[in-house]
Amino acid sequence: MSSDTATGKKTKSREPISDPRRVRTRSEVAQALSRAGFGDVYVVPYEIAEEVLTTRRRQIVDALAEREFESQRELARHLDLDPGNIKRDLALLIDHDIVAREDTGRSKRPYLKHDTVVQEPVHTKRV
Repeated sequence: MSSDTATGKKTKSREPISDPRRVRTRSEVAQALSRAGFGDVYVVPYEIAEEVLTTRRRQIVDALAEREFESQRELARHLDLDPGNIKRDLALLIDHDIVAREDTGRSKRPYLKHDTVVQEPVHTKRV
């Protein structure tokens, strides 16, 4: 058990990301969405989603979903963001398998690695 810092109440600790039940649930969710026509689906564990998918990084993901960009710099201009911040944000998104980058000479073309990216369900009930 751990304490909720906002309420001070005792809460059950969640299973780790690698817990077999959670891994199976993420896989089943991805497969179900893929069968429903969502293409290649990546289910981000909720702990990672909370840490990685900030408002700015969601803007980056949304922009990459809308269109292709020839370079990180072009993406930064499109979003009116500092190229250094874009580079750091993309590196984190790449580390977590959400975005990939293709070297095209001197440029690095960012793109979404999956057709659909969703957050792991917080709770599931099998019916």
